[in-house]
Amino acid sequence: MQLFSFHYAYLPDRFGFAHFGTINGVTAVIAAFVGLASYPLTLAAVYGDGWGTPLTVMLVAAMIVSPLGPILLVKEKRAAK
Repeated sequence: MQLFSFHYAYLPDRFGFAHFGTINGVTAVIAAFVGLASYPLTLAAVYGDGWGTPLTVMLVAAMIVSPLGPILLVKEKRAAK
C-alpha cells in the first residue's frame, strides 16, 4: 500500500493536478499489463532452462537497473536547489 501512496502523492507534486488523471490512467494500464505478464513469466520460470535463458538475463538486468530511477530523481532534485 505504501507504493500506491507514494505514487499518488508524487504525481500531483511532479506534474500538477491538471495531468494527474491522464498519467495515473497510463500507469494503471502499464501496471495491468505487467500483472498479466506474471502468468507467462511464472511458466517460463518453472519450465524454463534456468539461468541461461534470455528471459532470466533480461529480468536480472531490469532488477539491477531499476534503482537508478529514484537515484537520478534525488540527484536532479538536489541539483535544482
